[in-house]
Amino acid sequence: VNTKIVPQIQDVTNNILCAWGGTNDLWSTSDSAATIHGYIQSYFQACSGYNKRVAFTVTPTTSGSAPADFETRRVELNTLIRNNYTNYATHLVDLAGDARLSNPDDPTYFYSDKLHFINAGYDVVADLVKARLDTA
Repeated sequence: VNTKIVPQIQDVTNNILCAWGGTNDLWSTSDSAATIHGYIQSYFQACSGYNKRVAFTVTPTTSGSAPADFETRRVELNTLIRNNYTNYATHLVDLAGDARLSNPDDPTYFYSDKLHFINAGYDVVADLVKARLDTA
């Protein structure tokens, strides 16, 4: 997976930050989507020295141990990220908008916990990141 984007990241002139946050906050806290988005925004603002800052949307889960309001807050958080990422990041990789990563019951991309990706899922993430970095 890493071999797809490592050359760009290793080029020090690129100075890239990829920060994929929100899932653990949604899972382990009762914080609102707005509060979690504030955490993400603060993190990116603290890292403003990077030339390229890549934000990500949060993919769904069908794990039975997810909080009952996980999906509602995830959708709200993704809307906030999509509508506001330009205030703190230079690029958005919309993982939740990619059909391959939108069905956590699909073992082609998701681990049996229905939350984490298997290598094929991470390959999709790497391809999406590379495509975004290659276009801007």
